[in-house]
Amino acid sequence: MDREQVSERLATLAAQSEGRSKAARLRDVIEDIEAALHAGVAREVVVRELSVAGLDFTLPTFALTIKRIRKARRANNPVEQGPTPRVITQRPVAPAAGTSVSRVSGGSGVGAVVPDDWLIADLTPAQYRLLSTEQKQQKRKAAVEKVFPNPYKKLT
Repeated sequence: MDREQVSERLATLAAQSEGRSKAARLRDVIEDIEAALHAGVAREVVVRELSVAGLDFTLPTFALTIKRIRKARRANNPVEQGPTPRVITQRPVAPAAGTSVSRVSGGSGVGAVVPDDWLIADLTPAQYRLLSTEQKQQKRKAAVEKVFPNPYKKLT
């Protein structure tokens, strides 16, 4: 068996359309399809053009095949991740001007500097992140209670 001859025959088969699956033929033109889709061309129009070129797909089959090709491409070419983000430990957040502050501790025992009225105050995103899960739940309950007060709740 001549290795070069077999290699040549296989290359010829790979170039021909008859013996290849629709997905394999679609993979050959995926960059052009992606460019058309990103330019705003409707999938129906792309399927129609592929049909004119001799590659017949139904719209659901086309969508599924594109999805599979994209998934395979992502698996083969993983996006390079940037540096691992640093873990930032909790630290006090400066209070808004004109508010008093208190140390509020949650279940973890680590406190955060927040306004005294932290249950109903508008916190900055940084202040909110410093609240424990229990504190966030309490804050949500207080917000609901503010909007929908319980008339049967005993006032102290």
